Amino acid sequence: MRLQLSLPAAPESVSAARRAAEKALEGGGSPQVAAKLLLMISELVTNSLRHAGLSGEDSIGLTVDATPSAIRVEVSDPGPGFDAVHPNHPDLDVGSGWGLYIVERLASRWGVVRGRPSFVWFEIDA
Repeated sequence: MRLQLSLPAAPESVSAARRAAEKALEGGGSPQVAAKLLLMISELVTNSLRHAGLSGEDSIGLTVDATPSAIRVEVSDPGPGFDAVHPNHPDLDVGSGWGLYIVERLASRWGVVRGRPSFVWFEIDA
């Protein structure tokens, strides 16, 4: 299964990404894996919206590739990217900063590719 989307740089794209991925994953794999994937997709699309410096003309890419052994997700944007670091536990008083922490904890592997576009990817073993 392969899903590729181009989403507008707008808040409603978070739920649109989740709905599209959920539909693409229907009937394949465990509900627990699907729930983890949808949460991480939401976090990464939200991070693109908040941190990539996007304009209304920009878009966010979502690619989901499922094989019998793993599911790989890439969320891309035209922002400058960042260095992949292992995030510390977020400050509970701040109310944000959980995105990469969640990906770090739930994904089997993850990373960042800087460029134009830059993207964050993760994989979950199936």
